[in-house]
Amino acid sequence: MTIMKSRFSSQRGAIVIQVSVFLVSLMAFSAFVVDYGIMWVARGQAQTAADAAALAAQNSMAFDNTRDFPKYQAIAQQVGNSNWVWGQSPNIRLTDVTFPACPPTLSWPPDICVRVNVLRNQARGNPLPTFFANLTGVGNQGVQATATARAVEANASNCLKPWAVGDKWFDTQPGGWDQTARYTGPLPPATCTPGGAVDCYVPPTANDPGTGFTEHDANGNPTYYGYQMVLKLSNPGNGANQIPINSAGWASELCLDNPASPNGCSTPSYDANITGCTSDIVAISPPGGTCTVVDPSIGCLGVKTGSSGNNNAQSVAAFIAAHDPSATWTDGPTGWQTGHINSTQSPSSRIVPVAIIDVPEYLAAGYTGSNGIVRVVNIVGFFLEGTCQTVATRESYLQCPGGGNNKAAIVGRLVSYPALVSPTGGTVTGSFGKILALVR
Repeated sequence: MTIMKSRFSSQRGAIVIQVSVFLVSLMAFSAFVVDYGIMWVARGQAQTAADAAALAAQNSMAFDNTRDFPKYQAIAQQVGNSNWVWGQSPNIRLTDVTFPACPPTLSWPPDICVRVNVLRNQARGNPLPTFFANLTGVGNQGVQATATARAVEANASNCLKPWAVGDKWFDTQPGGWDQTARYTGPLPPATCTPGGAVDCYVPPTANDPGTGFTEHDANGNPTYYGYQMVLKLSNPGNGANQIPINSAGWASELCLDNPASPNGCSTPSYDANITGCTSDIVAISPPGGTCTVVDPSIGCLGVKTGSSGNNNAQSVAAFIAAHDPSATWTDGPTGWQTGHINSTQSPSSRIVPVAIIDVPEYLAAGYTGSNGIVRVVNIVGFFLEGTCQTVATRESYLQCPGGGNNKAAIVGRLVSYPALVSPTGGTVTGSFGKILALVR
């Protein structure tokens, strides 16, 4: 009787049941930790791939001035698939790259965005592996990520070239403003009435491009994108052999500091700021402001009215030799407005930022010599084609100015440029500066 009681009251087999329950729980927990962890790591990698793909496509779209959507799809596909997700390329099809209207915002105008979907899952034939979840019949898992990018108008530059170019005004001459025009209108504070009987100028604001240069209109159609200009840097003035200081394309030399030459108004600084970069961050002046002292952070810059002459040719040639020397400009099917830069870079490093200034305000101040201060109302990208000594103007409306070959006037195209956003700068409609942003 005692033997039978001991046999039935033994608990040695209970531990087996407890261990079995514990192992099942441990495997479930391991499946959660390991396999779920794999999924979240892969999800982050897929998001990185989507972000990179959307930004790459938007970069090309912002700076190439085309609506070649198959090209942008191919760029997004290539860049996205080169960012591996858990040891393998994700699956991005061309149809995963779309171009919806950008989400509406309070301050940004309507635009076209790039949206990219990145997948690594069962439907695309490249699922993520599972390890412990296999024991519960879950053999694989998948992830998906989406990114949307757009190009946002910016308002500053950290590598402004030392040229201040007069902005476009409303011109009464037949055919309107071009590079043969001279500004003969009223100086501030006279009221400007575009369409009136006299030349006049309205600087851009956050809501109105004024009469100045714009890249595209409100519908996305190019306006002055691709316009070929000659920056007439010969000694300006009103003498018989001088370029009028208020002529279209007239440019004055900016006084910008440079690490290699801190005296911003010197010839060494001028040359160093062409071949290299100024140490100043220059912003667009807030609309409605005035410039009484030099302050690059609010777009108020010192100028000198003389010219370094042939230094232009030497410095521009040195810059081009070191920056995308094989790049060229090609007009589009309807002319320069639909043209583009042929380059293996996007954007081409031959694009430089150039200051656009309020000419009537400068003239009204009555500056002489090198004591002038200009107000930067916009900054444009300028694709450097060369100088009048090295390249020919290619558009029928444009010729090098008298004395241009001797003074090495600079030839190039108005284009978009990679820019910065400055909290002290102004926001203007028609900005050529772009900065890429992820909006979703």
